[in-house]
Amino acid sequence: PSPTGFVHIGGVYTAMISQSVAHGSGGTFVLRIEDTDRAREVADAVEQFERAFAYFGIESDEALGQVPWGPYRQSERAQIYLTYVRELLRRGRAYPCFCTTDDLAEIRAEQDAAKAGTGYHGQWARCRALTDDAVEGRLGAGLSAVIRFAAPDDPGARAVFTDAIRGEIEQQDNVNDVVVLKSGEHRMPTYHFAHAVDDHLMGVNLVIRGEEWISSVPVHLQLFAALGFDAPTYA
Repeated sequence: PSPTGFVHIGGVYTAMISQSVAHGSGGTFVLRIEDTDRAREVADAVEQFERAFAYFGIESDEALGQVPWGPYRQSERAQIYLTYVRELLRRGRAYPCFCTTDDLAEIRAEQDAAKAGTGYHGQWARCRALTDDAVEGRLGAGLSAVIRFAAPDDPGARAVFTDAIRGEIEQQDNVNDVVVLKSGEHRMPTYHFAHAVDDHLMGVNLVIRGEEWISSVPVHLQLFAALGFDAPTYA
């Protein structure tokens, strides 16, 4: 769960199903606090998670000392994420983006006027083609940058995957250069990137989550591929 709000019955239900499936198949149930969105974090949310899960008898296996892959709060794993971001930068699969909020609004207005798909992609990805000298100059001038994933530039591509519950799903592949590392003093990753790194390092091979995440699977599969990781099965 993410401490951007208090846990509700849907989160408890998902945790109970995850624990049941893991233990019923000889697996391990991992509880990871995904607290990289510091701006939206709700005070005392993590403590409320603990009370709610304890009330329903949900205990993660790492709390019992059976899993060695911690820490399990993503905010404590910042240096790990930076290592993988650096590798994507080195291989040209990511790049720094200096666009401001006003720049992004201008891009959106241009896309609306051209009746083009919205997002940071293709000709609208202004910072993707910056030279190394241009990047160094902007960093030297103290400009703030996020790090974006360089998505495959193929608007017609389709993503196909097998959902453990729904079977084969096909949808348009991701074309947006999504942010993988935010700006600011904490340099936290986005959920998309952090979960890919952590699922790999923690040995996660099955993710059970709400159906609202189906539309995000294409970008997640791209990130796993770019990092050289096997993607988990999604349910």
